Amino acid sequence: MNPNYSYTAGLDATWTVLAVMGSGLFIVGAARLVWSARLIHRLSLKTFSFFGLAAATLAVTFAFFPLVYCTLNLAEQPFFSAAFWRSELATGAFALRISSYVLSFQVSRSIYRFITRKRELARIRTQRGLKEHEIANFTVNLKPAEAKLWLSGDLALVSSAQFAFYLSTLAALWLCVIDGKPSIAVAAASWCLLFISDDWSIVSDYTDHYQTVGLKSHMYKVHAFNLALAVLTPVALFATSDLMLALALFLVMLVTLAIVLLIPVRSEALQTHR
Repeated sequence: MNPNYSYTAGLDATWTVLAVMGSGLFIVGAARLVWSARLIHRLSLKTFSFFGLAAATLAVTFAFFPLVYCTLNLAEQPFFSAAFWRSELATGAFALRISSYVLSFQVSRSIYRFITRKRELARIRTQRGLKEHEIANFTVNLKPAEAKLWLSGDLALVSSAQFAFYLSTLAALWLCVIDGKPSIAVAAASWCLLFISDDWSIVSDYTDHYQTVGLKSHMYKVHAFNLALAVLTPVALFATSDLMLALALFLVMLVTLAIVLLIPVRSEALQTHR
């Protein structure tokens, strides 16, 4: 990597922006939670809600790291230098920049889809006078319109989980670049990530539009690239100097990949109600 191209540039500003963003989200969320907590009588539920808010704030802040970092870093690079772009292409950093924008947008959109559809489902079933445990059980008194919302929420959750895996992989690969440890594994994983994240965006739009899981041929390709990323990224990650951070990111990758594999999609059961 050319020493004139600093991938630590903009890093301090990135932490500042994320700290302000995270603090603001937590304060707003805590204020809303305190207001709604007056309706919650169980102390354990209140405590769980605050822990959930803290976890959600950390997750959102983490999700925006690639977007904020690559934007602030690029502003301090020799933007009109051909040598800089050749270096970006060779190391895979260019692919990571594109992936940062694609994944930040797609993750935000998938989470928005999931939350809005689950809220709409809960609102409809509450209006019917169903109890709390009945609202959360898709086998109880499910009408066609509700089945459609439930299936849509399930598919959006799968989409969000897959994008979360790509986002954690993206953060791990950025760590390799920032640490100054470019390698064939980093470059290969970076371009694999760009290709499959764009492909998964198409699959995600397909599933949202047709309300069904993706075509088998597409899913086989997604699983193959997931496996490639799960092998290449740790190889590059554990060559970095910060092994504790590398281990933390590796664990996040494993958790998000496990979620992708374990989330049940009740498409067949739900489609019988449609």
